[in-house]
Amino acid sequence: MKNFQIWEDESNQESKGMLILGDDIYKIVDLTHFSGMEIKGVSTDLIDTLNNTIKSLEDHIDSVTEMEEFLRDQNIEFRCVEWLTDMPTHDTVLCFDTNEQNFFDLSDYDDTDAYDWWNGSNHKTETAHDGITVTIVDTEDDPCMDLDEWNHKCNGFCTGGQQFYHEVVYKILLLDGQEVKDTYLLRGFPNWQGSHPTGAVMSKNELDTHLEEIGYNVD
Repeated sequence: MKNFQIWEDESNQESKGMLILGDDIYKIVDLTHFSGMEIKGVSTDLIDTLNNTIKSLEDHIDSVTEMEEFLRDQNIEFRCVEWLTDMPTHDTVLCFDTNEQNFFDLSDYDDTDAYDWWNGSNHKTETAHDGITVTIVDTEDDPCMDLDEWNHKCNGFCTGGQQFYHEVVYKILLLDGQEVKDTYLLRGFPNWQGSHPTGAVMSKNELDTHLEEIGYNVD
């Protein structure tokens, strides 16, 4: 069984969403509007002790250097102190909030699904933010239909006469965790730079209509 996710942007009027393999999705914490540090090599078990100590300080800790000095004063060994990125991986790690002046475990924050891909010129990170509708699809391992046909105009195999564009169909076994019958995943994958595979869930009737629209030879 193969696991996919379809991410559809509510602001996009396209009928197909971004199709992503489930194994390529990971968890991040969205800290876009946050200022903090990651302290590597120190156990999160020390959070309460460190927060009690920080309350007694007269000055705020606002830089990596100041945090390193604080840890040394407490005789705490650490590997390194770094500024948190906007979207760090969701994990158990000791962090410090420079605004609230307190230590916390990053894994206590709500996580968000994220996905990285190369768009032909840059690495992009997509997140399943509030404007994204996520559909989880489990299919058979192999496509049940390959919609490519020979096109003499482009002198190659393509779908619907569109050069460098291809589609295959998977039979869906589970849709958002529920068993389904006569339901299919249409996977489109253009070969041009900056494109990304797309996915759409279709009933048998919707798939038949699509096949007719692209002039696919069902025989």
